[in-house]
Amino acid sequence: MPAQTGHFIPLIFDTTMNDDSIVYALDFDGVLCDSAVETAMTGWKAAGEIWNDMPKAAPTILIDHFRAVRPLIETGFEAILAMRLLFLGETVAGIYSDYAAKSQNLLQERQISTDELKKLFGATRDHWIATDQAEWIAMNPLLTASRKNCKDSASIAPGMS
Repeated sequence: MPAQTGHFIPLIFDTTMNDDSIVYALDFDGVLCDSAVETAMTGWKAAGEIWNDMPKAAPTILIDHFRAVRPLIETGFEAILAMRLLFLGETVAGIYSDYAAKSQNLLQERQISTDELKKLFGATRDHWIATDQAEWIAMNPLLTASRKNCKDSASIAPGMS
């Protein structure tokens, strides 16, 4: 299981399980909920810790552009780099044209490692959750199908809501 906080529900296995047992593995990030806004905002907040020319609040248009470049992002910390590129005026098409090289340039210019970005991204997200959990949750709304499936499951498995 990847070492990310707040995104995974641990599975508890019942030792009485058999071949007919159903196991639900839940991965929240983009599967049960739309985490694009939260990921973009966490990336923006973390980028602001590295580059002091970034405003405190992310412009809505950049959050929208982030949704378009999100498929390029393999790991959450890359949201820091994507948001920085968008802030610098890179277009969605421009980011798609050479994301790896542009990301590497940002790392080299700032002399920061991916390990440092991973720690910063996680710490930024953890701080946000600790200081304003309600806002963080609001930035991760359930996808419509997930909401319906959870309600349907609750009728099958009492106590689940």
